[in-house]
Amino acid sequence: MPRHFDYSLDVPCSPADAYDRITSSDAWQGSEVYGKIQWVQGEPWQPDSVREVETLVPFRAQHKQRVLAAHPGRVIDIMSHGMGYTNHTQILLEPSRGDAAGATGGGTHIQYVIDIEGSLPLPGSLIDDFVHRFMDAYLPELKKLCGG
Repeated sequence: MPRHFDYSLDVPCSPADAYDRITSSDAWQGSEVYGKIQWVQGEPWQPDSVREVETLVPFRAQHKQRVLAAHPGRVIDIMSHGMGYTNHTQILLEPSRGDAAGATGGGTHIQYVIDIEGSLPLPGSLIDDFVHRFMDAYLPELKKLCGG
């Protein structure tokens, strides 16, 4: 049975700018979250393109990510493989819902829907800890990249 995780955050930049920040290898490479990022098949962010990603949190590991779909300013859908598991991540972007008066201020609401299947070499709650530790490092870094 897959392990399911949901995360969301609001950032001050537009959905198009948030998409550009999320998909920028240059912006992420060498961050606190990612080391080397390299496209190994296809054009970046096109269906079936593949990149190799070195994650640094919660520990250094190599993953291959296949793009399932990418629609600028709306959605990024990727499948990651590494360490014996498969991680399906959907990143959904939409204009911020705004305040009670309906003003959005041009920001973006970003939702991460993550399903992990396979034999992740960590038992039960340690899988949860693994994902939470990564996202606890990743989300603030994304917010910073988006001007927040």
